[in-house]
Amino acid sequence: MDHFDLRKYLAEGRLYEENDPYKYAFLYDGEELNIFTQQDFDDYVEEMAEDDFDGNKKDVIKWMKNDNILEKLPNKPYLFIFANDESIDYLVANTKEEFIEILNSDYFEDFSEDSFEGDSDEMFQQMLNHANNSEISGDSGFAEVVIENGKIIAGPSDVTGISKKSVNTRSKKSVNTRRDGEVMLDVYLRQIYRGELSPQADLDLSNTIIKDIPAGMEVGGNLYIDNTDIKELPWGLSTLFVQGNLSASNSKVTTVSKKIKVGGDLNLTNTPFSKKYSKEEIRQMLPGVKGDILV
Repeated sequence: MDHFDLRKYLAEGRLYEENDPYKYAFLYDGEELNIFTQQDFDDYVEEMAEDDFDGNKKDVIKWMKNDNILEKLPNKPYLFIFANDESIDYLVANTKEEFIEILNSDYFEDFSEDSFEGDSDEMFQQMLNHANNSEISGDSGFAEVVIENGKIIAGPSDVTGISKKSVNTRSKKSVNTRRDGEVMLDVYLRQIYRGELSPQADLDLSNTIIKDIPAGMEVGGNLYIDNTDIKELPWGLSTLFVQGNLSASNSKVTTVSKKIKVGGDLNLTNTPFSKKYSKEEIRQMLPGVKGDILV
């Protein structure tokens, strides 16, 4: 796949599991809003049970409900989830028009001073933009997530990328999150496609759960995939165009396509690829790298 077709990529919805809708909203320590599919939830509970609750899954769920906030989500075509540091709530609708009407009357009039104008498509897009820029800030600032037909289509990047967490056994308040890089990539591409992001915007997928970068993709700024499980760069060892720097340090990259084009530096420090080849060998293998090669 040498040519990356963004329209086709988005239409196919490759990064979403159609048959695994989001079923739970979990607010950890009044700061982190997580949206789980059933599989996400089961994996999270199992991991927590093994690491911190002596294998007792029921105790994990009690902790999620009693010490934090756990809400089960309805299965509706349109779902709007909003959370501050002490609560989670949601609104549901069956159509886009009903969704806009309900949000205007039941959310924005009560919780926000923002108002929206234009036709239904314009107002819907404004609401998505509002969600993308939202965040939890005490009891007055809400993180907002929009789900359409089982897919998260808007929300803060640290919310829409949901993953399992590992909790330090010494403190239930010590949490390390790895966001879902595939969802973040999808959101980035959608925003580029809709003109909501500059074509020169950076793409930062560092420390996320992601296993491949689509072949033929173009990044107008810098691309960061440090500390990820990506092994082939890009997927299928085809073309990849990065106008700025490409950083893949501490990742699992083992092979890099000779067709990649990097306008800036290429950082491969502490990767299987850099341990196998010298800087001089990599330079010869990757003539499309214009800047320095860091190994």
